[in-house]
Amino acid sequence: MIRRMKKGDMVQPSNLEKDNYQIKEDGYFVSDSQRERYLKIKEAEAFNESVKQNSRDHGGFTFLKITDILTKVDSATVGRLAYLSTYLTFNHQLLYKGRGIPIYKEDLSKILNVTRPTAADFYKKCIAGNLLIDRESSGLFINEMFFRGESDDEDITRLYCGTIQDLYHRLSAKEHKHFGYAIQIIPMINREWNIVCNNPNEEKTKYIVPLTTADICSKLKMGRGHTERLTEALTSPIFEYEGEEQQLCVSVPGKTSRGKQNVLYVNPHLIYAGSDFTKVDGISVAFRSNYGLMGRDQPEA
Repeated sequence: MIRRMKKGDMVQPSNLEKDNYQIKEDGYFVSDSQRERYLKIKEAEAFNESVKQNSRDHGGFTFLKITDILTKVDSATVGRLAYLSTYLTFNHQLLYKGRGIPIYKEDLSKILNVTRPTAADFYKKCIAGNLLIDRESSGLFINEMFFRGESDDEDITRLYCGTIQDLYHRLSAKEHKHFGYAIQIIPMINREWNIVCNNPNEEKTKYIVPLTTADICSKLKMGRGHTERLTEALTSPIFEYEGEEQQLCVSVPGKTSRGKQNVLYVNPHLIYAGSDFTKVDGISVAFRSNYGLMGRDQPEA
């Protein structure tokens, strides 16, 4: 039975699609199942295009497998390693500094923007921890927890290359650990909503249990007395996205069943694991560096 689609559901299929889906004319299908299949495919195509556009907007991305391995490494090393991962090639662990030229040990000081002794210490720690592999004339290869390519693994997050590079370039060598803290708390970041919490796989916001800054300090082995230092470290780094300066994290005052508590959000323009970026795109205003949330001063009127 040929049936007309409901008002608002009209489509304009191509001639090829008319043949493939047995569409008699614009807006008409041979069966409901054909119509549903066609619309699902169109929705998938639109979603895939939005993902590609999101990647282009952020200068591409590297995947990071969500693991607590990096909590066992000092935060400055973690920040520098995550920055290096933005130089990964597609489906290959070799690090490139551009135009097909590999990164070598002697390049680290310049690329990481650190002194030679600091670069040597970083190299030593990464080689010892199997975080980097030096194949000498072939260049430096990064651990497979970082990768670029297709994956069905659900326990991964995106590290957006363009915004991360911009943030890193604004940091001094002593501040690289601030970005490292953000990478180390990735296992605690809610996959869909970017809230640092106790149940990162929870999809419904009303059930998310935020972690206190003291809880985060404990998990990072910093000691619960370093809450102000950690908050400052995570909220002070700045990067630019679409012409606006934004914070790495924001700490938002709120109330929970445990009383007054600051909820920590990580900027999704840097790190995001979720399936639908539109869920968090709306909270971007909270990360603007002049917005006046905790960790930044509000500008005078």
